[in-house]
Amino acid sequence: LNYRESGRMMMAPVAFAHGSHTQQLLVVRRSVTSVFCGHRYPFSRAPRGARTARLETMRMGGSNNFSDPSALERAVSCAVYLVPLLDSLSFGRYVFKQVPILADLILYPLAPILSVYRGVPFFAFGVFLALYILVARNATTFSRFVRFNTQQALTLDIALIIPQLFSAFGQGIPSQITENLSTSLFYAMLLIVAYTVSSNIRGITPNEIPVVSDSVEAQIGPF
Repeated sequence: LNYRESGRMMMAPVAFAHGSHTQQLLVVRRSVTSVFCGHRYPFSRAPRGARTARLETMRMGGSNNFSDPSALERAVSCAVYLVPLLDSLSFGRYVFKQVPILADLILYPLAPILSVYRGVPFFAFGVFLALYILVARNATTFSRFVRFNTQQALTLDIALIIPQLFSAFGQGIPSQITENLSTSLFYAMLLIVAYTVSSNIRGITPNEIPVVSDSVEAQIGPF
């Protein structure tokens, strides 16, 4: 059946003057369906079976988006949360004074990394851009597991900018309020990092952070 023949069939209702309106519509519908089905759906969506098969192919393909993450992917997904953790250390200055053992457990192991991260000009900004461009937006190289964690770590890091600006321009705020807010933010970030790292080690996507995870899901997409 070619397009010229299908055109004749679509004009068939004109000749069927004695037929009902329902029969005429049925002829037109069958002729259009035969054209589309015979030419690989040029103007319509594939049937449900074809769409399902295509999704299954994507899930079983080389992107490894739906398989268990490898040990390297889990390690990379844990490491990216160093970015928001390092940027949140400034909020823990009151905690480290009150609980010195936390300084021994957190500050001293991170001191070499922190010296480079804070000491080299624009190093932190370069790390942020590199993670965003080369990892979070690189679906051809990295699995969704790695890209989701990278995007979530960067989103958490962006969220820390707001309280930093608030503290910079809020000089008239009582010191007790500033201390309580800083301490709360630091503990919250510690809990988030602990949750994400423990989930990544088990190969589970840490997508239960309120607001943040939903935003990351929308940015990364299903694949």
